[in-house]
Parts: sequence; structure tokens; C-alpha cells
Amino acid sequence: MLLRGAVLGLMLAASASTAIAQQRLSVTPPCPAERAIYTIPDSEARLWLVRPAHGVNAFSDLALRVEAAGHVLWFGFVSSNGYGRDFIVYINDPTAPDGESPSEVARAPEGDEVGVFDSDMSYRAIPRAGEPAPIYIYAPGIGPRFWYDLPERTHVPVGMWRLTECATR
Repeated sequence: MLLRGAVLGLMLAASASTAIAQQRLSVTPPCPAERAIYTIPDSEARLWLVRPAHGVNAFSDLALRVEAAGHVLWFGFVSSNGYGRDFIVYINDPTAPDGESPSEVARAPEGDEVGVFDSDMSYRAIPRAGEPAPIYIYAPGIGPRFWYDLPERTHVPVGMWRLTECATR
């Protein structure tokens, strides 16, 4: 019974925070995924969904470009086979002119769990170019990558990235 009450409380809190976040949504959906720009509360960090010329992998032709305090890290989407979860993996810059596929030069073999959501917080599949951008991206592993994997520690909060801009490119 106690667990049921805790779950109900979490659901109500999530519902209230969703309503508040929707009021602040400054982009009118749909925005094509490859033009989506996200921010996270209490941070200057920005996340872009980018379509590199040579693709990233079979699960998505998009990469995540995250910039914080002048540092840029790149991530590619991957997914488990069958009934599994979605992940992002740390990759080299897929727009670099060296011509190598980013999946061939991944800098870290382990992945960090990721979830993408619509405005009503329903879970959806990893986006591909041309599809509507998800309204929210939850990628708690991004912050630790900026903190532990760079020579200069950079704080990026763990939280829900929110679609705040649709680039005109």
C-alpha cells in the first residue's frame, strides 16, 4: 500500500511538472528532428540533433551535439535488439572531415540510457531525420560525461532536456 501511494505521488508530481513545462514550451511542434535544439533548466548547455552527411548508425541517422561552457561532446543513438532500451554512446565528431564513420571511432564502448518523450510524456522511438522532434529528451549520462571525461570539469545538470528552438537551417 505504501509503495502504491509513493507511485501515485510520483505520477502526480510528474503530471504537474509536465503541465508547467508545456506552458514554457516556446516552439510550436512539429519541428523536424534534425533542426531541434534543446536546453535544460538552470544551465547554459544546449543540445542539438544533427544529421551528419554519412549517417551515424542503423537506429538513427541523427547524432546529439551537446555544448556547455565552450566544450562540445557528441553522442550517437543505439538501441537493444528485441525488447530493450535505448542508449546514447560517446562518439567522435561525426561532422569532422576525416571521413570515418562515427560508429567506427566511438570513444567509449558503454552507453548511457536515454528516453525521448512527446508533450504528454508518452515514450517514443528514437528520432530519425524528417520525423517530428521529441519535445523532451532524458539523458542523465550527459552530465557525468562533461564532469569526468574532459580535462576541465564542466557541470551539466541531470534533468529533462526540453525542445526550445527549431533552427532555420
